Amino acid sequence: MEKLKEKFADWLLDIAKYVITAVIIASSLSNFGEWTIRGKVVAIVVVLLITIVGFVLSINKKGE
Repeated sequence: MEKLKEKFADWLLDIAKYVITAVIIASSLSNFGEWTIRGKVVAIVVVLLITIVGFVLSINKKGE
């Protein structure tokens, strides 16, 4: 079970990195200013939640 938590934590952190990279690339290729405030907030909240869950699982696996 611990191995599963470890893999899931790594996976979540990878997903957060990919989303951040995609947003940076998309914003450089298109007009990021046209995004609505709600769209920007949702994107930031999703990335933060994924990152926080990944870090919590990662800390739990290293602490045990």
